[in-house]
Order: sequence, then C-alpha cells, then structure tokens
Amino acid sequence: MTKDIKNSIFIYGKKLNESGKKIQATGMLEEFYNSKGNAYVIPIGATGYMAENL
Repeated sequence: MTKDIKNSIFIYGKKLNESGKKIQATGMLEEFYNSKGNAYVIPIGATGYMAENL
C-alpha cells in the first residue's frame, strides 16, 4: 500500500502504556521508515511525541 502513497503526514505519535501514561508510539517510527523511500514525509514536530523526533 505504501508504494502508491506520494505524501505522508505524521502528527503526534503517542500511546498509553500499561499504567496509563502517555508515551511515544513506536509504530509511527516503523510507518515513517516504510514511507520514507516511497513518499515525501512531513512530520509535524510541533505536535510533540514521536512526530517531534522524526
């Protein structure tokens, strides 16, 4: 599916851990690397969490 994508926009990237604390979503990092070779990636770092690290 990602081979048909031209642009990927990444916002936030947070999830809740077992204790209910907000943490970075590692799945977003995986999606970022999958999209990076096929699409123009646009991380919106101002939203924080994983998007800020991309």
